[in-house]
Amino acid sequence: MSTHQSTSQFRAKLVAAVVGGALLTASCGSSSSTKSAPSTTKTTAGASQADVTATHSVTVWPLAFVDGTPPHGVSSPLEVDLGPSSDKKLRVSFSEDEVSGTGDQWRAAAWNAVTVGTILTGSPLRGKEFTFKLRGRIDGPSAGTLMTIAVIALIRGDKIHDDITMTGTINPDGTTGPVGGIPYKVQGVVQAHKVKMLIPVGLRNSQDKNGNSVDIVQEGRDKGIAVSEVADIYDAYKQFTGVNLPKAGQNGSVSLSERAYQTLKAKVDANIAQVKSDAAQIKSIDHAYTSGLSSTLNDAQTQINQAVKLEGEGLQAGAFNAARQASTLTGAALATGRLLETYGTKGRSAFFTQLNASVAINDNVQALFEELKAFKPDTLSDVSAIVGSYGEAIDALSLANYGDTILASLKNARTLEQEASIALQGAFFKEVAKSLVGLAKDVFDVGRGLGGAKLSEGADVAGTADFFRKAAEANLQAFDTVVVNGAAEAQGESQSQAIAQFEGKDLTYALAKTSTDVIEGGLDRFLEADAKNYAKLGGAIALYVRSAGLIDKYYSLDAQADANGNVTSVVHDQALSSALDLAKNQVERSVSQLTVKQIDPTLEVGSYEIAGVEREGSVDDKLNALSDYRSAFISSRVLAYLGGFARLAG
Repeated sequence: MSTHQSTSQFRAKLVAAVVGGALLTASCGSSSSTKSAPSTTKTTAGASQADVTATHSVTVWPLAFVDGTPPHGVSSPLEVDLGPSSDKKLRVSFSEDEVSGTGDQWRAAAWNAVTVGTILTGSPLRGKEFTFKLRGRIDGPSAGTLMTIAVIALIRGDKIHDDITMTGTINPDGTTGPVGGIPYKVQGVVQAHKVKMLIPVGLRNSQDKNGNSVDIVQEGRDKGIAVSEVADIYDAYKQFTGVNLPKAGQNGSVSLSERAYQTLKAKVDANIAQVKSDAAQIKSIDHAYTSGLSSTLNDAQTQINQAVKLEGEGLQAGAFNAARQASTLTGAALATGRLLETYGTKGRSAFFTQLNASVAINDNVQALFEELKAFKPDTLSDVSAIVGSYGEAIDALSLANYGDTILASLKNARTLEQEASIALQGAFFKEVAKSLVGLAKDVFDVGRGLGGAKLSEGADVAGTADFFRKAAEANLQAFDTVVVNGAAEAQGESQSQAIAQFEGKDLTYALAKTSTDVIEGGLDRFLEADAKNYAKLGGAIALYVRSAGLIDKYYSLDAQADANGNVTSVVHDQALSSALDLAKNQVERSVSQLTVKQIDPTLEVGSYEIAGVEREGSVDDKLNALSDYRSAFISSRVLAYLGGFARLAG
């Protein structure tokens, strides 16, 4: 491409290519793209002594739907054992009496049951082995809540009533998610000789295979089964055991100390000023090269408006989240606009020269990591800051890798428009990645040195990171199996083609895939031993929340999206509403448990405050709010583990 090609015709094609690209629909900094993570370090609370010395068992009866002729429901006994692990780690194992008796979705549900049951009770993250012994064949996540009940009953020593069973997925905060095939699963309850059946909230009237609405309560009555709807594990557990499952902390307001408030305010004001400066510079670029960035700039303006509103209401942690998201978007838009101008006036070679000079991600990350490595966290507030900062840095590396993947496909471009679109999408993500490194430093600055409870001597960062990484990978494997492979089969594509399509339309999925590689091997060139454990923990928590959110979004809530991948509705509105309410309450309780210990959970409060704004917006915003709440809840619980006060009495 010569320098003489910057004609109006070329510029029109270039702008059209950008408008049609994923650049405009990518929203950085939402719960799906710039979530920071929690905190951890050397050997989780209570884990210095394994509290399991003998094997105990419970038996439950999962319900399954067989899509046969005719469709029907079945049930088989599932024995869940809890015993000491041979290597002192927390282990999950499976025993089958049929070849490939369990599928990826079912295994992921079992891992999630152990993860959620452990988090909600505060049970140690090591020294135990859960074994799921299944008869026959089964797949799908619909036994998630039932398996969680079994796990918690074993941890607490509670007895499960033998006249009840249920169907429903499990989410990280303890909510029960919708499932399919319920009209037929009543038959499975009869087969299991149970008289009570619990189903997820909002599913009393469910459709059968022919699209007919079936009143499940009446269907149960006709077969001598009492059917009830439940929204979460707390309600379900009480009905299964007759015992109240305790929650962390107390209901109350979520707030910060004056010191944390002022620290955040300074960062908010600085980010707002930076956004104004970047916006003014964008106006100085030829409009032909920036008009394609209008959607990104509109997103940034929305975020800055939220930041101003939250700051005016005294919610500085939420304002900090919104302002830094806006700063990331405008900074990336400014750099991309300049690159677009170079691409259109000077050609491809000059574009890459400018891009490589502008984006030195590895050097920036290395400089940040050197500062983080030199810092020795003393309090839980310090741990939250350093792990959150590492989490942002992992997102930066993941986005940079994703940008490189996009740019590598330039060789496949067949037209000028395709080449321009690919180049600019890749450049945009790399510019966002560069901005995130700076924001990671901000996260570190606002969270450290706030005092409060000390880090427990028995905290195990490596073990905690490994715990969440495994649960996240089980989720991703299940997601690829049911959603991605299902889409590939329906469209006659290969799995790799379907993965590329999902990455293009859902940044959460793209980040989940790329961050897995960063966590498992991409940190080796930057960090060693202890420091790497903190980084892996930050990445693992974010990955777990993202992967669970993907299953929730595409399977459980059955989200409906437009051509650009933006969610326009969910089939199960009541389930989403219930999930938002419980997740909000869980954050309030878990944060109150921290503030009692004089801990300033700055990042967790920020996620909570921004979620309060998001949940009032579109369906897409509500899903972001749910992920923000869950991230704050998981982060808070991890801090409680590291402080030695995670276990809940009662």
